Amino acid sequence: MAGTSTDASDSTTQRPKRQSCDRCHSQKVRCTRSGSRKTGNCDRCLRKGSKCIYSSCLPKGRPALYRASDAPATASSPNTSTAKLPDPLDWQPGDGTSGSPGDADGEIDVDVDMDMQSDAFAIPPYPMGSMADLYRTWWPEYHFGDGLPPIMPPVMPPSDFHLHQSLEPSHPLSSLKLSDSLSGIVDNASTGRSSSSATHVNSRQRSLDLEPDLCDSSSETSISSKSSGRVKKDNLDHNIANLSRLSMHLSQLLCFSRTFLAEALHPPRSAKNQDSMLQIQQGIKLVFKSVNSWLVHGSSSTEPTPSLNLGSINSSELLQHLFSASNYLLEILRQVRAGIDKAIHAASTMDLSKRPQSRSGSILQSKPGGLSSTDDDQRYSIVRHLVLVCATLLLNMYIAILVSLQHSADILRSSIRKHQESLHEPAEHMDAASRAHMQLVSIVQLTSYHIKRQNQTLDATVSSCRAWSEGETSREQFDTMSELKMEVEQHLRQLEQILYIIS
Repeated sequence: MAGTSTDASDSTTQRPKRQSCDRCHSQKVRCTRSGSRKTGNCDRCLRKGSKCIYSSCLPKGRPALYRASDAPATASSPNTSTAKLPDPLDWQPGDGTSGSPGDADGEIDVDVDMDMQSDAFAIPPYPMGSMADLYRTWWPEYHFGDGLPPIMPPVMPPSDFHLHQSLEPSHPLSSLKLSDSLSGIVDNASTGRSSSSATHVNSRQRSLDLEPDLCDSSSETSISSKSSGRVKKDNLDHNIANLSRLSMHLSQLLCFSRTFLAEALHPPRSAKNQDSMLQIQQGIKLVFKSVNSWLVHGSSSTEPTPSLNLGSINSSELLQHLFSASNYLLEILRQVRAGIDKAIHAASTMDLSKRPQSRSGSILQSKPGGLSSTDDDQRYSIVRHLVLVCATLLLNMYIAILVSLQHSADILRSSIRKHQESLHEPAEHMDAASRAHMQLVSIVQLTSYHIKRQNQTLDATVSSCRAWSEGETSREQFDTMSELKMEVEQHLRQLEQILYIIS
């Protein structure tokens, strides 16, 4: 055993040393020495102040699989007792004197023999703490975040609402006769919009944060409250101008809706039964095509359009104008609700000791949106009245349209029954009367959708601001609105029963 241990130790001592130290060898860099020295510490170890250790070369070929069994024999050898893993490198990024694999005096050796042909290829040991620094030196000019899109979206400029092609004002907004106290508000909102576009952009950005910071000083709190007040006034004036313009268009459309489908669907008394039936079918077809075209193109159009001209409007196109006006009103109501919710949230987060309390103990119950200014109360009152006017005009037009559709559905149903009684067997193809019936069902379903959505949005807006439904005048207005809603729902249910629509 002694002889065997001696032979193993002799074979170990006879192995030649590496040309590079353990530190340079593990990092795959060239190990250089100053001058013509062939022994001693290398330049990198001298610069780092670390111990420069040269290990023996490993034997070529496949390594032994059972090297652990030789541990007792190799434990007695003097060389293996001093061998240890290289110390981890203390790389400091940003230090000009720190060594890295990409230094001028130590470049990556791309010609290192990786022994890819052998079956026992293994990655040399490398300190895990410096892997990130090594990757950064391999790609010094590339950053992984450069090719990614920004997290925060760009700030978009505020976009104004645009009505449908037939809903642009035929007269300027200044011609609208209002009281002396309200004319200045509407004129400033309509005519001064172009001069204050930059201010409106800044106010939109400031309106994103209406909650004052309780940790700020009193001067900063007053500045934030003033800026939020300007934002509220600008938004309210903008909504007042849009509602005023919409009310004028709806008043014009209401006069035209009184004769809706009278020319196309309601045949004259002197016409024969066959001619009147063909006229009703042709009218339903025109209305269906008009609504279908609006769904494909007109409902998403926001481009400015010419003014309303009642003489050029076809009777079958009134439904698409009505749907467009309803969508426009819902968008305004959405903005009003957003402003009220922001004001309520800002008021609820303020210090209760700094707010004047009302008699009922809650300022939100007496003021719309938690506002205490008389000027703001006046603006909210104007918005409430204009919303009620526009909703009332829309409901009146819906009643006229549903009555006309119900009359046409009665005539169409009687014609279909007579045609089915004359048939002894089911027809292979759908006749013109059945096709008109299906088109009329689609029209009624779309009309019902717009009516229900309008009523739900209006109810949600009223519930978000309790002051809208308070007072004797407000209760009378909402009672009248409720009666109109019930009348519209009654006509809608009758029409669905005639057309066999299951709601």
